[in-house]
Amino acid sequence: MSSLRAGAELLPRTIEATGVFAVFLVSPEGRVVASNRRFEQLLGYPSAETLRNRYVQNGLLRQSAEWSAWARVAADGDPMDIDAEFVATDGCSVYLRGRIDRVAQHKRAAPLVRAVLVDDTASHRLQELSIETARMQAALSLAAGVSHDFNNLLTVLVGNLYLISELVRMDPVVHEKVRKACNTAKRGAEFTRQLLDLARGADAGADATAVNPERVVESLSPLLGAVLGSRIELQTTIAAAVPAVFVNRAQLESVVTNLVINARDAFGEGQPGTITLSVSKQEISAPTAAALGLKAGHYVEIAVADDGCGIPPELAQRVFEPFFSTKAKGKTSGLGLPMVRWFAGQAGGTASLKSLPGEGTVVTVLLPAHHADAAETGNLTIPISSLPSGNENVAVFSEDGDFRSTIEQILATLGYRLVSESDAIQRGALTGSPRSVLVIDAHKLSAAAFRRADALMRRLGTAVGVVVIGDSRTNWPITPVRVPKPFTLAELAQAVRAAAEGV
Repeated sequence: MSSLRAGAELLPRTIEATGVFAVFLVSPEGRVVASNRRFEQLLGYPSAETLRNRYVQNGLLRQSAEWSAWARVAADGDPMDIDAEFVATDGCSVYLRGRIDRVAQHKRAAPLVRAVLVDDTASHRLQELSIETARMQAALSLAAGVSHDFNNLLTVLVGNLYLISELVRMDPVVHEKVRKACNTAKRGAEFTRQLLDLARGADAGADATAVNPERVVESLSPLLGAVLGSRIELQTTIAAAVPAVFVNRAQLESVVTNLVINARDAFGEGQPGTITLSVSKQEISAPTAAALGLKAGHYVEIAVADDGCGIPPELAQRVFEPFFSTKAKGKTSGLGLPMVRWFAGQAGGTASLKSLPGEGTVVTVLLPAHHADAAETGNLTIPISSLPSGNENVAVFSEDGDFRSTIEQILATLGYRLVSESDAIQRGALTGSPRSVLVIDAHKLSAAAFRRADALMRRLGTAVGVVVIGDSRTNWPITPVRVPKPFTLAELAQAVRAAAEGV
């Protein structure tokens, strides 16, 4: 039976077969009288019969107030251009753009409103993505600025704790308390590093190293617990002897955080629940690997499971589609899970989801095992005697007094001779032998401070080595040794040594 059998005399028969225009007829009170196959497909209805007699203003339009335009056309007959948001059967938005007008029926039947529309969903998605991107860029710029400031605070805190630990090393009780304080500060530094990596736009392959997933979960657990709050319990299960994976650590941390936050959103407002974060090793056989599009071999499985509301099968099949989301409009960009799968794919793995309504959801990420030792960050309380040292003259340029003082104390403890900025500039204290070093805190470096440092480097030339702390794209007269924030004291000591030796 033709989907336009009712009212067919009002529309050409070719309209029913068109794949371009969505065409339908609406009664003055808002009831669908007839529709073509394109309109039915866009909204997910299997036939004209399932769509007929549904009311546009109470079910098909996302905002029922938009019906007022249709009512005006039905009343006065003046055509109108519209851009409307419809609701598909799966709850997703479908944006249609075009014209509505009034058409007369035979005899004394009331006139109908005819809609001839085209699918404009992709354009709306791009516009939403552009707005979301602008918001994210603003948030990331703010995060980067806050992270730099926070890094300076952490440097002062960690640096002084480091110096205290050297003084109390012979007192095991006090030394242990200082060590715990150092480790807590270190977790804060790791968190700010994640923010900075995100702000810099690090990609999945950039700075990939052998990473221990167990260490990643351990470092994130306190932060994730704070995000989840008291009503949702986070349980972690880590198998023995889990191998390393070769990825960008910051990106892996972002993936784990993303999955846990997604799991949190599976619970209703105020609803308690449990999220389980597990890490294990898996051996993928050839048949299973072929089905997954992977190579057979050893993998690390990172799974995040929740006992929340679950996802219907027809929606679970689409969660990895860009822009698709099971959350309410405006709550997400619909790019979270697609980015998780992209990250896993870049690493040679994959991501999958299993869910049933009322039984919760499990998202699993498979990453190829990397048979090499993972690089671990340095111990913040290692004996100072193990750090590179020297006796060169060093001047520290920083407009943060506490930061500058802490760096100076650390370098003095390592044996360097500290020279004030004024002595370096006015009295030429950085000249002579051995080679001198200029340490510059690049964050929020004023124009005046930059000019002073620039003039000093041009005057000294090869007689000085330069260390730049922080993310800076400045083209210095002398190629510096760069130390990105956050940094360990070992990294700072190694950088100053490299600059002093001209390496």
